[in-house]
Amino acid sequence: SSLPEKGGGENAVEKVPTIDIPIDVRSIGAGGARYIFRGSMAFDDTPTGRDSNSAANGLFTALEQYRDTNKLTGDTATVVIRPSADVPWQYVVDVYNQAVRAKFKKIGFAPQ
Repeated sequence: SSLPEKGGGENAVEKVPTIDIPIDVRSIGAGGARYIFRGSMAFDDTPTGRDSNSAANGLFTALEQYRDTNKLTGDTATVVIRPSADVPWQYVVDVYNQAVRAKFKKIGFAPQ
């Protein structure tokens, strides 16, 4: 038997390019957090605002629109959650949950 040629021939697996979608999660004091979507769009969440889920829903809508506008699938994009060290953990979980809700399959974490 022989090895396939350098290009892989007919059995080659095509690598699908992926795009990273960064979401920074920063503490804003008083137990709140700011979600910064792709470096520009921000949603503020506070302990009193958590009941309405407006910031989480805003982030979900932004993720969904970005996915649809750029014709992304859960496999072609990675949501990268970048929490600051002082942000309360429940806000990081909220961001993760909204990414799952927006049908992203690849979700990772990175330091700021």
